[in-house]
Amino acid sequence: GATYERLEFLGDRAINVVVASHLYSAHPALRPGPLTRLHSLNVDREKLARAAVAHGLHLFLRHATPFLKQHAKDFAAEIAAYPVHSNGQVRAPKCLSDIVESLIGAVFVDSDGDNEQVWRAFRRLADPLIGPEMVGKQPMMEFNELCRGKMQAKIVKKDWAKSHTVKVVIDGETVAVATY
Repeated sequence: GATYERLEFLGDRAINVVVASHLYSAHPALRPGPLTRLHSLNVDREKLARAAVAHGLHLFLRHATPFLKQHAKDFAAEIAAYPVHSNGQVRAPKCLSDIVESLIGAVFVDSDGDNEQVWRAFRRLADPLIGPEMVGKQPMMEFNELCRGKMQAKIVKKDWAKSHTVKVVIDGETVAVATY
């Protein structure tokens, strides 16, 4: 059989294929970089968790996690400040995205691998999809794009400390330091 984890595995792959296919067809002028960014935003943990919460799917889970409903409620409150996507500002509970992946995996199995049926099911769950006009840039991505080809730049930080010091080093010279 099709266990939850096996359906999650299959659903993850099926979602990737149908979303990539849709974006490729819907945006013929987009270059690979922007297509990759759109794809990532439409299949990441946050997007899938948003779909689970929007449709109340977490309410139907049988589980032994006493705080799942509260985590979903907290997540829903946090994403309210970001109507489309938080660009990494909100951490989505993995179990919420797993629900959507396993559901799509079940659709894939029940439809004998019919990608059109998988797409229709995913589209209903994930609506609205994030389009090029809705994409915000992550600060690190924007920084890397700004520096690409012009200079050698890196961010240096130490994750283990209570307070973090971050340095921006360009061409071997520290140009900015911040502690948080």
